[in-house]
This record gives sequence, C-alpha cells and structure tokens, in this order.
Amino acid sequence: MSNQLNIVNVEKFEVLPNNQPANNTYSFRNGNPIITISVPSQAKLLRASSVRINGTLRLNTSAGGLANNNDLKGTGATEIEMSSRVGVHSCFQNIVLSSDASNQSLEAIRQYGRLVASLLSSTHSAQDLSTEKSNVALLTGLESSTHNLLNNEVRFSIPLYCGLLMGGSAIPLSANGVNGLKVQLELASDQQVLKGANAGDNAGAFYELKDISLTGDLLIPDDKGVSQLSVAGTGAFQYN
Repeated sequence: MSNQLNIVNVEKFEVLPNNQPANNTYSFRNGNPIITISVPSQAKLLRASSVRINGTLRLNTSAGGLANNNDLKGTGATEIEMSSRVGVHSCFQNIVLSSDASNQSLEAIRQYGRLVASLLSSTHSAQDLSTEKSNVALLTGLESSTHNLLNNEVRFSIPLYCGLLMGGSAIPLSANGVNGLKVQLELASDQQVLKGANAGDNAGAFYELKDISLTGDLLIPDDKGVSQLSVAGTGAFQYN
C-alpha cells in the first residue's frame, strides 16, 4: 500500500515500554524478564528499516559490582564476558510481534540469539565485524576489546532481525494495516548470555538492561492517503 500513497512528511518517534519497572531496569535474575513496547494504531506508516531498540547494558558480578575484564581497574580481574559476535542480541531469548489493537500474533521468533549468530556470520565479513558493527551491536573481531568495553555500562542501539522489519516495505499502522504494532522481548537467562572465568561464581554474574526505548520513522501521507488508511481493510498483509 505504501507505494500507492503520496508521502508528504517523515516523523521521528521514540516510545518507552508499557511495563517499566520502578527502577527502570529489566533483569532475568531479578524477576523482570519481559519488555513490552507498543506503537499505537494511527493513519501513518512505519519505516521498518528504521526501527531500533535502544538502551543501556550492564554486566554485574554476583554481588552487583561491575565486571573488571583484563584487570583494567587494577583491583583484581573479574572476568565476565558475552559473545563478541552476537553482543547484546544474545540478551533476547524470544521476540513476538503482534497487532497492538487486536493482539493477533504477526511473527514469533524463538532462540533469537542463535538466529542472529547465524545471520551475522553468513552476511558479514570479518572486516564488518571489526569496524562498523562494533559500534551498533557491541560486535568486534577483537574479543579483548569487547570485554574491556563491558567493564562499564554501555549504551546500545540495535535493529531487530525479524521478517516483518527486514522486508523493506513500510508497515501501515492503521485500521487498513496491522492496527498498531506491539513488540514483546523476552530476556534470556544469565547462564545463556554470560561466559568467562567468574560468570558462575557464587550466585552467578548477571546482566541488566535499562533505559529501554524503541525508535523509528513514521511516514505521513497526504489527506487522501490518510483517508485510505483510516478505512478498515480486508485480506492479508504479506511480509518476509
């Protein structure tokens, strides 16, 4: 449908999770393993390629202190690491995309981290992983550099490798489309995400995600397009 509409403006947006904890922090260990974010139904189109999940990643010792990989702080090494290839993507176990209005499931991905590991290794070279991808997804060809980076809280902004968002077509968010988009992210266990000599010490190291948001671009059609989008449609919505 987006090819038939006259787009007159592009609007940037940012939405926060529906279920933000009191401390704004999600953690598998501490009982907040589900992140739900909704983009409401409206007479606009979502540019799928622009969608990003943003936030801050923190790796903790079992006592709650930061990692000290390669003993950069000089206080005794605490080796807590994660995949240098998949990075923060490994924090997500399952992803479900659904209609915000009807809650009808549009796409469900199980073992998301394993999917991303396969996709990135088959579609990117070693040079990719050691240059621009290191800035976007905590990926690097030099593992020690990644582990040093994780000694502090790290901001991230990553795409979601889902068929609905990778097809290239704009997604109508109106009644004549998916009727709003809901993204549900289920966190993986700490044992699946973390590795390193001290990852299992005592009660075990754990990771936290905070300041989570979803950003992207909304395509705004002219008045005629708004009228088209506002009329409930029938039939199927196709994507990869």
